[in-house]
This record gives sequence, structure tokens and C-alpha cells, in this order.
Amino acid sequence: MTDQGAGAASGKAGMSVNVTYFKVPSGILKIAQFALSFLTMICTFAQPGYGHWTLGSQGGGWVGFTALTAVILSAVLILVYLFRINEKIPRQVPLQIIVTGYLAAYAVFYFMCLIICAVYAGKNAGGYGSFDAVAAAAFFSAMCMLVYAGDAVLSFLTFKRGGDGGTDAATAPPPGDIGTSDITPGVYAGSDLRNPEPVY
Repeated sequence: MTDQGAGAASGKAGMSVNVTYFKVPSGILKIAQFALSFLTMICTFAQPGYGHWTLGSQGGGWVGFTALTAVILSAVLILVYLFRINEKIPRQVPLQIIVTGYLAAYAVFYFMCLIICAVYAGKNAGGYGSFDAVAAAAFFSAMCMLVYAGDAVLSFLTFKRGGDGGTDAATAPPPGDIGTSDITPGVYAGSDLRNPEPVY
């Protein structure tokens, strides 16, 4: 085993932090999901007369539920990738498929939130009370929908490529960098993506 392989093996023993994940598009989008979902949640709960908006068929409860669960789940995913927990999950668990499904589902959920907020704010505009918070929630729901949809596409492409979305995203070279003829020993060229030790 070379020095490079020994370093990779010793890094597996303890808890390591994967800060480089947050420099790639998928990691940046995870942080954006957390921040935008948090803003949507604040705008939803800050609406004057929140109790009226969440009762009956107004839809405020769905928006609040979606934003709150999105904040929790995106925080969990950030921690999973930050502390490389995804590398410790057995291969039998289809992590990338689960994450892709979650992202696609929340893109649809936020599309529903956008419609609910826009209709509620438009229907009550000019009436009694202020609906600026609901209008802001509609805007942030639209931003969340775009961020979740974009990350779902990236996650699906990672799945098609055979990756797990965490290690490979931070260690893979840009597309087109490695051709089939110029693969050299010790470079990222088909290594195990959950344990990125070089293939010789």
C-alpha cells in the first residue's frame, strides 16, 4: 500500500468532515434549500391571522408543514454529507434514489405552496389586513421549487453516473477531463465512490 492509500485508510477510522462538498453545485443547493425553506417557514408563520389561514381550506397549514419539514430534512442531509455519514451507509440502501425522490417530491410540494400562497394573497389583496407575508412566502416557495428541482436533476444525473452524491461530487473531476486512453493509476477512475481509495 502506498502512502496515498495509507492516508485514505487512516482517514476512514475517525470522523472526518467533508467541507469540499459545499463547494460543488449539489452542496451549494443543499445550503440554499435550508435557507430558502427557513425563510418560507418564517413568512408563513408570520402572517397576521395565521390561525385563520391554516384552518379550513385556506392551505396555510400545508405551506407551514412543507416548509418546516423541508428545513428539518435539508438540515439532516447537510449533516449526512458534512460528516460523511453517506459513506457508512451499506450499499444495499439505495441512498441516491431516496435523495432524488425526496428532492423531486419537495419540488412538487413547493409548486403547490407557490399556488396556495399566490392565490391566497391575490384573493385577499386590498381587503382587511396585510398579506405581504403570504406574498413573500409565494416568492420563496418559487425559489425553493427551482432549487429543489435543480438539485433533483443533479442528483438523478449523479445516480445515472453511478455515484452517491457526496463523495463523488467533491472528488470527481469535471466531465470530459478523463478519457479512456489517459487513465493513470491512482487517479479517480472508477474507484469505489463510498470509499474513494484510488484504483491501481
